[in-house]
Amino acid sequence: MTLPTSLELEAMARVQYQIELQFGVFIDLSKDLRPMANQKFGISGMIKKRNNLKNMKEKIDIGPYNRGELCPYCNSKTKLISGDEIFPVGSGFGHLMLFKCSKGCDAYCGSRIFQGTRQSAGSIANKYLRELRKECHRLFDTKWKSKPNEKLARRQAYVWLQNFMNLPDELAHIGMFEEEQCQMLIVELRGNNNSET
Repeated sequence: MTLPTSLELEAMARVQYQIELQFGVFIDLSKDLRPMANQKFGISGMIKKRNNLKNMKEKIDIGPYNRGELCPYCNSKTKLISGDEIFPVGSGFGHLMLFKCSKGCDAYCGSRIFQGTRQSAGSIANKYLRELRKECHRLFDTKWKSKPNEKLARRQAYVWLQNFMNLPDELAHIGMFEEEQCQMLIVELRGNNNSET
């Protein structure tokens, strides 16, 4: 493996910074560069500068609906339940933890643990919206799955999604989309898939 020269590294950093400004995203190339970083190439300062830029980004409040705290159908609070309360016994989903409308709407969403806290994996959705989101993911995931570098392809696919839907990074997730957004994405992805074949 040939190590890049300091001029090549500087050019890479410039291009990365322009992409980050243009699309409002942060691309962490420092993971790839860090093993090569040393004083000779002067990468350490660039890595530090990029990390500081990341910390300076303003975070937007995604709101209680997108955090899964309120049901968008009846405005009631949600409660955390196990998958056994929704899925049939033996389906293999009993271990899941879900946020569900406390008033009895058939609306729920999955959850995840992020930085030690249980959070929703999107907004609460009824059956129709859940089906739309599944179809969106089925079509969207073909943009990055099975690519030579899935991690990079996934990152690029989400940058595309953010720009196509004209959404900030925090809201550019299919799990937060409403019916109209899902339908718009499905039409676009089906059109792209048909034109590529």
